[in-house]
Amino acid sequence: MKKELITQWSKEFTELSIYRQDRLFSIQGVFVWGLKLSKIANVDRFRPTFICYPLWRTNIKACLEEPLFMFQIYRMNGFQFDIEYKSYQLEMSEAILCINNQVPIINTKELKLKDVYNFLDQRFSDVLVNSSPVGQAKIYEGKLFLALYLNNEEEMVKVWNELIDSSKKWDPKFFEWKYGKITDWLSGLQTVIDNRAVFMEQINLNLQDNKITKLKKGIVV
Repeated sequence: MKKELITQWSKEFTELSIYRQDRLFSIQGVFVWGLKLSKIANVDRFRPTFICYPLWRTNIKACLEEPLFMFQIYRMNGFQFDIEYKSYQLEMSEAILCINNQVPIINTKELKLKDVYNFLDQRFSDVLVNSSPVGQAKIYEGKLFLALYLNNEEEMVKVWNELIDSSKKWDPKFFEWKYGKITDWLSGLQTVIDNRAVFMEQINLNLQDNKITKLKKGIVV
């Protein structure tokens, strides 16, 4: 059933590749992102979830251990999906429409940087991200490293300035449990920026890992 399910969903999202029986992913710039059909505990049902992983960590295992962010796709009436595996076709049309509305960049091969940034900026309005310095830091890290990957110095400066302004408002105790002192974390980001060649080498090494080599690749310009 799950194999049939993911095959049917893959026909609707042609720029994504089947990664597992419950996941459709693609590579876009410095991200691996896509859909996870998340099983609901203790029942034979699932909910579509968008998930985004980084590609700059020390190896692909580390990249895929923890997402930058993820969020559920909601129905048009604002409620959660609660789709039965055995009768998923009944709700598939609405789910696909909602996915395309809530993640308009998901099925596009060539993306403009501004469109990716607009999508990432929308995450700041998410309650869980808005209330979490760690959640905000991950989004800024993604924006910053995407600009670094594209060697877009103008956007790097803009994002860096946004990050500095936002970091001044963060409560250290809600940040340091994850990343340590804010100043040290910012210094670490600056070190990565100053060593772009090392950063690019790590990205390229991760892209060659067999776990993701079969994923479709998009372009960010």
